[in-house]
Formats: sequence, C-alpha cells, structure tokens
Amino acid sequence: MAEKSDKYVRFYFGVSISCLIPQNPYGERDHVPDENWANRCLERLRANIEAKISKEGFEVAYRKHATINGALRLYAADFVVSALHPFPAAQLFTPRKGFSGFKVRTKHFSKVKTIFERKIADSLKMDYVVNAIAYEYAASRDFVWEVYLGGTLKIEHVISPSDVSDSRGSVRTAIEYFNSEVADLLQTHGWDAYPETTSRRPRDGVYEFELSQTFYPVFPENLVFGNMILMEKDMPQSEASILGIDCDDGSLAEAVSAAEDSLRYFIELESEYTVTELTVEFVDYDEELYDYSNELICPTEPRL
Repeated sequence: MAEKSDKYVRFYFGVSISCLIPQNPYGERDHVPDENWANRCLERLRANIEAKISKEGFEVAYRKHATINGALRLYAADFVVSALHPFPAAQLFTPRKGFSGFKVRTKHFSKVKTIFERKIADSLKMDYVVNAIAYEYAASRDFVWEVYLGGTLKIEHVISPSDVSDSRGSVRTAIEYFNSEVADLLQTHGWDAYPETTSRRPRDGVYEFELSQTFYPVFPENLVFGNMILMEKDMPQSEASILGIDCDDGSLAEAVSAAEDSLRYFIELESEYTVTELTVEFVDYDEELYDYSNELICPTEPRL
C-alpha cells in the first residue's frame, strides 16, 4: 500500500460587505462612465480588504455589487476570499479501496473552516460592515502541463559474430536490429530514440541515440501560481487555462531530473545494456494548462 502524503486544500468563501460608492465628482467632464467609476472604487475596496487579510494567507477577488439604498449610495459588494491549507496525512483517509481521491476527517476539516471564517471576520469587522461570510467549497487540485524533453543516450555494445550471422552476414543489418531493439525498449517507457550509428560499428563500441519525449508532469497547487482565486467549482479546463496558472521553475526542473532518473532505472532494470552516458534536458513546454483534477472528495460529509 502506498504511503499517504500530506495534501493542500484550498478553501473558498463568499464575503459580502456594505460600502459607499460616492458619485463621480467630475460628472461627465472626465468622460468616465458611471460603471467604470464604481469599478474603480470597488477595486480600491478590494485592495484594502486584501491588505488587511493577506497576512493570514488570504486572496481576494471582486464579484459583483448590488444596491442597498440608492439615495445614500449604499451598496453590498460581494467578494470571494480564498486560502490554501496543508492537512497532514494523519488527518486524511480514502473512502474505500480503489478510490484515487481522499477525504479530510470531518473534525479537522470543520476546525480549519471555522478558523478561516473567524480570521476573515476578525480582520474586517473593525473597518467594515460585514453582511455575510459563507463557506462555498474546497478543492485539492493537481495541475498538468505538456512538456517536451530531449536527451542523449550512449550504450556500450558489441556486435558479435553470431549477431552478424543472424543478420545474414550483414553488419549494417545487425546494427539496425540492435537500434530497433533499443528503440522498442525505450518506446515502452514513452521515449522516442533516434540512432546516430546506422552502418558501421563505432571504434569505441559506444552507440549513441538522440532521445525525445512529450512529458506530462503533475504539480499540486502549492507548487504552482496564478489566479487560483478565480477558479470556480468544477470549472472546465478550457476556462481554467486562461487564468494564468503556471508551474514553478524549480519544481519543473526537479520533474525533469526525476524523468532522467526514472529512465536510467528502467533501462538498467529491463535490459542488459551498459549505459555510459544519459542526459535528459528540458526543451520547451506549452504554457497553457494541459489539464487539472480535484482529488478532494465530499469534504464536509462524515465518514460512513
């Protein structure tokens, strides 16, 4: 059984605050529509709210506003407030065998949710009239990018007389057989291999292959950045991909290094080849998010 690991969970809350939006003092003279003027005021309000609660790890995004009293210019402004929280493995469980997702034990999940709600309220109540703080949902997401790798593999190998005999006396054919054997082996691990030696045996007996692979590394949310605050529950990938979510460079470098280690281990385990050199390098990647998934299952329901 695989060892459970800690998981990061992002909580989302809807927060409604009463606010005044003064009338544009310049009227139509500055050519700013009333809606734009209101949006400027609300953006300042959002920034002020974030300044007060960001020290607690919260992010804030404006959603909409509605009139409470038009004559007084009083409005209810709605925001989404979000924060990421790590849960240790001891507080997690899998509902039943075969599930890929996980649940947080109810008392631990509820405790964190309550703490977040209290922190939001305590941070704002001295400066704002808070109409409501409502928990909306939580998610533990993994993000996937399409990454292109390249590399070089050098294998020490001897084309024996029996290899040549099995190839109808042709050294070229024996080399082709060997190259195909290597390529087929690497293909089972997702790599394409292109031989540099195709006709004559190298003097040092080392055969070189250029490698390429389309790689799909997976990163949890604590290793990515972007507008997570704007993600909605069950948001389609096509919409999530425009939120500027990107992977951390250091984590990507670690994933490439792990891909090299995995390939080396695979070759040594599945073959009798002697690897004299193996390098795997990052070539490029598609900056648009390839896919994402949410591993958190029904976090507020008690375990059955």
